[in-house]
Amino acid sequence: MKIESKTYLEEFEAWLRASGLKEKTIQGHLDNVSFYFDTYLPQMSAQGIEEGSRYVDDFLGYFFIHKCMWSTPATIKQNAASLKKFYKCMLEKGHVSQEDYDELLATIKEGMDDWVAECEDFNNPGGDGLDDLLGFGPGDGGLFDAAYAAVARSLGLDDLMGVTADDVDEDELPTRQETVRELTLALFYLTSWQEEPLKGSGIKVRRAWKSADWDAVDWLREEGFVDCTNKAKSVYFTDEGTRHAEETLTLMGLGHLVEDEHGQEPKAGGGFKLVD
Repeated sequence: MKIESKTYLEEFEAWLRASGLKEKTIQGHLDNVSFYFDTYLPQMSAQGIEEGSRYVDDFLGYFFIHKCMWSTPATIKQNAASLKKFYKCMLEKGHVSQEDYDELLATIKEGMDDWVAECEDFNNPGGDGLDDLLGFGPGDGGLFDAAYAAVARSLGLDDLMGVTADDVDEDELPTRQETVRELTLALFYLTSWQEEPLKGSGIKVRRAWKSADWDAVDWLREEGFVDCTNKAKSVYFTDEGTRHAEETLTLMGLGHLVEDEHGQEPKAGGGFKLVD
C-alpha cells in the first residue's frame, strides 16, 4: 500500500522555505524524502506515515547501499538529515507522535556508523566483496560468468570448457544495475591514469574522470552511433547506434538487458524470443 505523500511533501516544502534554506538545499531534501516515500516504502507495504518512520534502518542500512548507484557515506548522511528534518516537520504538524520522532532519531544515531562502514565496504572494489560483486564463484551467475559462457558457446568450446546453456540460469543473470556498476568500474579503469598527488613523494594514485571518455564520445559521433551538440549534457542514439549497442550486449552474454522495443521478450544468453 502506497502512502499518499503529496500533501506531506507540500507541507514539508513550505516548512523548509520558511526556514530560509537555499533553493538547492530545499530541492535536495525534497528529492531524498520523495524517493523514500514513493520508491522505497511501497516495496515495504508501509501503511501510514507513522509506520514509514520505522523503516529507516533497512532503508539506509541495506536498500540505499545495495540498490542505489549513487550511495556513498556522504549521501547516506544527506538522506538521514532529510528524513530527520521531514519528521521534525511532521511532528510539528501533528502527523506523527513524539515517540515515533524520538525513535527515528535514535535509530539514525545508533545506526549511522554501521551504515557508513557497510557502504564503504560495498563500494570498495578492492575489498573482500569483489568476488561477489563480479559474480565469481560457483553458480553466482554474475557478469563474468554470463560473458564467459557466451564466449565459450560462440567459439564452439562450450563442451570442452564444461559450459552448457543450462549453466546460465535466467534468474541468476546479472541485473541491469549490477552490469552498469561493473562496466562503469571497468571504464573508469580503462580511461584512468596514474599521478603523484604530492610531487616528489614517489607515491602514485590512479585517477579517472567521472564523465565519459571524450575521445570515445567523439569516435561514437564520427561513426554515427550517437549525436549531440557541444554544449549538451546528453547524447541521443541513432538507429545504427542502438543496433550496435544491442549486438554488443548480446555478444557479451547480456542480451537479457536489451530493452523491449519490438514487442519481444529477452531471453537468457542473448537474443530475443517471440512473445506468444
